[in-house]
Amino acid sequence: ASRESLATRARASRAAPPANAAFPRPLDTLAATTTPSASYAARARKPAHGAVLRYVITSFGRDRKGIVNEVTAAVLAARGNVEESRMARLRGDFTITMLVSFARDQSDVDAFKSDLASIEGLTTSVRASSEDEDRDGAAKTVSTHRRVLLRGNDFPGITHAFTRVLFDRDVNIESMTTDTAPAPFGTERLFLVDALVRLSAGAASIDALGASLRALERDMGLDVEILEHEPAKQLR
Repeated sequence: ASRESLATRARASRAAPPANAAFPRPLDTLAATTTPSASYAARARKPAHGAVLRYVITSFGRDRKGIVNEVTAAVLAARGNVEESRMARLRGDFTITMLVSFARDQSDVDAFKSDLASIEGLTTSVRASSEDEDRDGAAKTVSTHRRVLLRGNDFPGITHAFTRVLFDRDVNIESMTTDTAPAPFGTERLFLVDALVRLSAGAASIDALGASLRALERDMGLDVEILEHEPAKQLR
């Protein structure tokens, strides 16, 4: 293509979206480096604060390249926004959990569900979120977060014993990963737990949780470590 034709197409791609677009504000984060095309910009606006429908999406299927790209393309096409997500490969399978927000237009949600259902090899459920934090503009409770690491010889019952301690102390799991790895010596395998937990107002004290976890450490032969955690710094 000639330089002139490329420049002409570039100018055309910078045309502003129509005034009645569902998300009228430009993408501030991209404006400094590039100007998105009108079609992309019209789809990629975040809904106004408080004026959203939130849905929890859970998807799983045989692992292959492109799954996340296809799911997020469906979100974008429905003018949605991914607020939170967790993804993991579990041996030969891949799982996705997302919190997605949409402008208050049920037709966008219906189109999103249809697009998800058409993705090959993926089983998906979509349901309305149980909680809308924007309802009062702030988090509902004051809470304290801690990161808990467990390690020990792999045998049945470790996950149940650990989560029972949390339940008895009224501690909530924000996220948790478990895995196995070869032990440094011998043929045994180690079981590893990495959990982010939240102590809400009125829950057991951090000292009480620590005492219960130390008892678990002693009774099951585990190594347990409790670390400070600031959620705002998790992705920095």
